[in-house]
Amino acid sequence: MDVDTGVGLWNDYIAPLQGMGYNILGSPATTSAPNGLDWMKEFLPKVAVKPTHICVHWYDVGFDNFKAYVENFHAGTGYLPILITEFACQNFNGGAQCSEGDIWNFVHAAVPWMDSTAYIHGYAPFGALYLARISLVSHEYSHFFPVLRLHEGNARRERSGPAHDV
Repeated sequence: MDVDTGVGLWNDYIAPLQGMGYNILGSPATTSAPNGLDWMKEFLPKVAVKPTHICVHWYDVGFDNFKAYVENFHAGTGYLPILITEFACQNFNGGAQCSEGDIWNFVHAAVPWMDSTAYIHGYAPFGALYLARISLVSHEYSHFFPVLRLHEGNARRERSGPAHDV
């Protein structure tokens, strides 16, 4: 979507929510492609009501790349709070995919960093955590993703075919 279309949709549908009492307005989330930050930098000065939070999607490999991307996005958008609305150790750039061990190491580095970074106000993992066999209801990890626990011990995940207990 071009920036001017995004600005028009924001001004028509999202900006009016502020007057209705909504106090959290998350920005559009761009892809993690290099032009995502450029799009957001062009978008922000054009909107009638500024977002209260910048929403970020990130798909790539390695914690260091993730951290650098989020820090760069935070600085590049005026230091607004960040909501990481999708993230995964997943390569869409034609290179090697993350192994189960890579995903495990990524999660072990990323989650504590996000939890300890004051400007990150929320995050939501995307899919790959199943591949890492991280139980979202286990005692060791349930505090990382409380919104995903549903009902401890009774959570079910739909896959192609029958549902599987997690």
